[in-house]
Amino acid sequence: MPAPAYDVLLILHIASAFIGFGSIAIGGWAASAGRRSGDPAGEERVVRFFREGTDWPGRVIFAVPVLGLVMLLVGDHPDIGQAWPWIGLGLWVVAAGVASGLGWPAERRAQAELASLQAGDSGRLPAFTEACTQMERAAALITVCFERRRRAAHRRRFGIIAVVLLVAAGVAACTTITHHVLGTSTSSTRGGTTSTSTTVPKPPSSYNVGLTTFDWKDSTRGTLNPTRGEEISGRVLTTQVRYPTLAGSATIETAGAAPAKKFGPFPVIVFAHGYDVSPLYYEPLLDAWVHAGFIVVSPIFPDENTATVGKYGGPTSTDGSYAENDVYSEPGDIAYVLKQFDVAVAKSSGTLAGLADISKLALAGQSDGANVVAALAYGSAYTPIWQSLPQRPKAVAVLSGQAWSIGPGEEGTNTTAASASSPAVLQVQSATDTCNPAQLAADLFSHLGGAPVHLFETLTNAAHLAPYVGGTDSAIVEKVTTQFFELMV
Repeated sequence: MPAPAYDVLLILHIASAFIGFGSIAIGGWAASAGRRSGDPAGEERVVRFFREGTDWPGRVIFAVPVLGLVMLLVGDHPDIGQAWPWIGLGLWVVAAGVASGLGWPAERRAQAELASLQAGDSGRLPAFTEACTQMERAAALITVCFERRRRAAHRRRFGIIAVVLLVAAGVAACTTITHHVLGTSTSSTRGGTTSTSTTVPKPPSSYNVGLTTFDWKDSTRGTLNPTRGEEISGRVLTTQVRYPTLAGSATIETAGAAPAKKFGPFPVIVFAHGYDVSPLYYEPLLDAWVHAGFIVVSPIFPDENTATVGKYGGPTSTDGSYAENDVYSEPGDIAYVLKQFDVAVAKSSGTLAGLADISKLALAGQSDGANVVAALAYGSAYTPIWQSLPQRPKAVAVLSGQAWSIGPGEEGTNTTAASASSPAVLQVQSATDTCNPAQLAADLFSHLGGAPVHLFETLTNAAHLAPYVGGTDSAIVEKVTTQFFELMV
């Protein structure tokens, strides 16, 4: 084939991929805006995108393999005998299947539910939100499909998301599809009409961090006293809440700062710390999530925190080491703290009043804390505690964690498994971690294969704690976890 004709085919092949998958990526982005909206029927940017109609630019993905095969068959290049074209075709089949079986049907449901909402049926809001969630998951799964080709470049994982969104933004401009993500007035041909909207306040690109602390006591459960080998009545759960604010400094947490309520309500992450540390150790990571617009709730566990372990003689002492056994009571601590937080948000006054949307909830934990959230979300023995939560978390980040075989309070046995109804899970693990060896994380990974989204980030040469407290590879962890929560919550 003449070179100019081959070049035209190549350009069309690349353009069809950008247009098709770019439109799908924008669909996920718009679904996130719809899911986060408190009143989608009254928000012009959401109404504009979900106007009934077919996403024809997205269907352009079906031209990708056709043009690719034509290039292989008629070109002068011997690539047809190599593996990479067929690997690419396989990835396309998976991505197209996700779009056809999950993304586009969810988009049609979202369009229908939004039409019902506009007609005054407010009871359809949960169904609309669920449809948007499915669209987001479809976009995330397609991204993960392409990420499989980049496992060797693990430090850039999830970087493709930003690239796809930038490309998609350009495609949207070229194809006159309106997505109106930030509230500026634009035109649309997707629904066959042209409309405008009033500019709405634009959230800041990054929030500062406000901090407030609560002292909550659960009088229904006891706390292990390692010196006497028995339980002390009650569990005191001092809990730090970090939240978005426009006050203070971008680099320092500000206690009691006025929350940025006009941009809320905000999604919530509940974080569980590890042994012989406290939430303060993880400040860089927790603040990174707040900068991105999340509220972070972090209880200080009564026996595993630094002060208590030190009181019992330190981590190498008999009593200090025995205090770690209290960890099997901590899934119950997460549930109790979340219930108290929900009450504080529902109040008519106070720092947290109306600040959070607890339906957009995630869990995260590191080391022992990672084991806690993994057991709570996926452990058979912890199902009653999971079912007692005021809202079911949509995503779980397990940072250097493993599966438990022991039930609550060191009683009974526990098995770990995930299903299609389980929350999405991200595991982060260092290959050189000697405290939680990589094989234990891999074993947990094998038990969670049934989760609807299951991601695993490997750090090649990091210690057990450093990546989560501002040390080596902390920038990777902050970026990967933030983007995971933004996609899944």
